[in-house]
Amino acid sequence: MRGLPVGNSDFMQIRKGNGLYVDKTKLIIDILENERIPAFLFTRPRRFGKSLAISMLDAFFNMDYAGNDWFDGLDVSKSDLCNLHKNAYPVICINLKDALVSNESRFTASWTPSTPS
Repeated sequence: MRGLPVGNSDFMQIRKGNGLYVDKTKLIIDILENERIPAFLFTRPRRFGKSLAISMLDAFFNMDYAGNDWFDGLDVSKSDLCNLHKNAYPVICINLKDALVSNESRFTASWTPSTPS
C-alpha cells in the first residue's frame, strides 16, 4: 500500500518514495500553453499544496534534474510541448516559509532593494 505523504511538500521525495500523489501536472501544461501571460500567481488557502506545486514546477523545469523519471505516467508526460521544456532551464527557487522575521514591517524593511547612487 502506498503511503500518504502528510506534511511533505517535496515533489521529488514523494515520487522517488512512491508516495501517493494526486496528479497536478496539468498546471505545467496550462503554463506552457499560455506563453503570452508574463507571470502567474498561485493563491490558495493554507495547506492547499502551494509549496508542493512550486516543488513540482522546479522539478520539471530545472536543468539540474535532467534525466529523471519523476513525471513518467503523469499527464504532463503525454504532452509533446511539455517534453520540449522538461529540465531545460536554470531555476532559482526561493522559499520564505522559514524566514525569521517577527512582523511585516521588519520583513518589508529587510527586503527593500537598495537605491542606485
